[in-house]
This record gives sequence, structure tokens and C-alpha cells, in this order.
Amino acid sequence: MPLAVMCGSCKTTFRVKEEHAGKRGTCPRWRAAVEVPSQSIEAEAESTPTRLPLSKPTQQLVMQEILAAFEGEIQPVKRTIGYTVGLLILALAMLILPALYLGMIAVIAHLLFLHATNTLGSGGPIRGL
Repeated sequence: MPLAVMCGSCKTTFRVKEEHAGKRGTCPRWRAAVEVPSQSIEAEAESTPTRLPLSKPTQQLVMQEILAAFEGEIQPVKRTIGYTVGLLILALAMLILPALYLGMIAVIAHLLFLHATNTLGSGGPIRGL
């Protein structure tokens, strides 16, 4: 029965003859060095107990850790004077900036009106039209 071998570089699984068990070979895809195990990958998986890999926790395990972190009371953080002053400055800026924006629009509209009535009206006929 052929042995299943997995390349460590490209994670490609391929089969080799049993006579190559325990030897080194090369991956047919990446030409990387591969050690042929004495038994197949499937046989190793059946003989070893299944463990959760540490690098990729399951979604349920992550959710349990998150929920465990929220047990107990969370102590409130004391606000400093600088933080409170910063919040007040931000609140004032949020009130003042829209007013400044609308004021700028009004000034530009007024200047356009003055330009249209004073400059274009007194210059005589417009040539080229």
C-alpha cells in the first residue's frame, strides 16, 4: 500500500511506495527535501489523538475566551482634566465649523452677486456674444 506524504513547503500531498519509508526524497512540485515517514499520514492521524492546533483556534474556543474576559465588574476609568478639556474643545469645534462653512458660502454668494451687478453691468456691451 502506498504511503501518503505531505510536503512541508507547499503542503502538497502525494503518494510514494512503501519501500521508500524512512528515506528522504524531493517534492515533485517544489523540489524541496521531504522526509518519507515510516507510516502513512492517514495511519498517523488515526493512531494519534486529535488536538486543536495552537496557531488556529476554533471559533467556539475564541468566543469562550472573549466571554470569559467579560466576567466580573469592570472598574471605571477616571477621566483627567486634559481629557475633559479636549472633549469640550471637540464639542465646540463641531458646533462652530458648520457655522463657519455656511458663513463662507454666504460671503462667496454675496461676492458673486456684487461682481455680477457692478462689474458686468457697467462695462458696456459684452463683445463676442
